[in-house]
Amino acid sequence: MAPPPPTSTSTYSYQQQQQVARRKAKQRQEDQEFQARAACYQEEEEDDYYGGGRDKDGGRGGRHRGR
Repeated sequence: MAPPPPTSTSTYSYQQQQQVARRKAKQRQEDQEFQARAACYQEEEEDDYYGGGRDKDGGRGGRHRGR
């Protein structure tokens, strides 16, 4: 098989690079969203553990309230 002309390979590899860069950027964004969600879950779990969800006035319940 004859090698393709250099112009087509350069554009092809350029397109590949763009695809890879886009995929990495998307992955990074998803990671950030996942970590933000995980932080929210973490807070809720701590609230349950320390015996408060939210106070009646809407503030965070805390360790001091007990169950």
